[in-house]
Amino acid sequence: MLLTMRPWRRGKRGGVLLLLVLDSGNSCLVMGVYQGEDLLTTAHVGTSLARDEREYLDLVRKFIREKAVPKDKITTIGISNVVPRLNSLLDEAVRELFGIAPFFVGHSHTDLITLDIETPSELGADLVAAAVAAYRKHRDSLIIIDMGSATTFSHITGEGSFQGVIICPGLRMGAEFFSARIPYLPEVKLAVPQKLLGRNSVESIQSGLMLGHIAMLEGIVRRLQEHYGRPGKVIACGGFAHVLRSHLPFVDSVEPFLVLEGIRVLSESGEAR
Repeated sequence: MLLTMRPWRRGKRGGVLLLLVLDSGNSCLVMGVYQGEDLLTTAHVGTSLARDEREYLDLVRKFIREKAVPKDKITTIGISNVVPRLNSLLDEAVRELFGIAPFFVGHSHTDLITLDIETPSELGADLVAAAVAAYRKHRDSLIIIDMGSATTFSHITGEGSFQGVIICPGLRMGAEFFSARIPYLPEVKLAVPQKLLGRNSVESIQSGLMLGHIAMLEGIVRRLQEHYGRPGKVIACGGFAHVLRSHLPFVDSVEPFLVLEGIRVLSESGEAR
């Protein structure tokens, strides 16, 4: 999903002030540009071939060029990265391109919520960002489902206590397993089939992948609600949230850019410290 670039507005000091956010996952890089609280534009690119700072630099540079973002107006850069070895690469890339030291989201940047887990340092930056953004918006007990390379379930109490995470294989991971382990089966589009029982190989795999994933989502949410006394809201985010949204009646809100919003909030608060 891409947003259309909106006209630039003048900042308080007469210039356009922009914030660039980068969500670096295991297999993709999601980028966005904010002006104030408005998300102006986004892009989603695969990163399987990006192995050094030059390649990450090229990805960011292409995004800035294609979206016609005025590079000299970017004043803050926030990054959520779940692959530790890429921290230095991302840092070097954005410093070279913008001359700005980026703000990296981490477990210590959670003033709005408390992390009631054994090892907060193990919590992924994307989960931190999503939790902060969701709780800041809803101020309620929450189940947050993030559907990316992995599908994760986080629970936050109404008092802002982050209770833990369930991590499951994501949709693409399941599809790649079929391709890698059973090579004679065809590759399939990750789309919900019209029929419950497949009448050919493609339909059968689609049914197992997509309907099986939906059943898993529904089952885990139900167990969490039973265990924690039915949390207030169920929020879905991540790259596959929009693919399944019409098949998730138990989800109260689909917010695909929740992680980007959390990066924005944490980056701005980090700059103010």
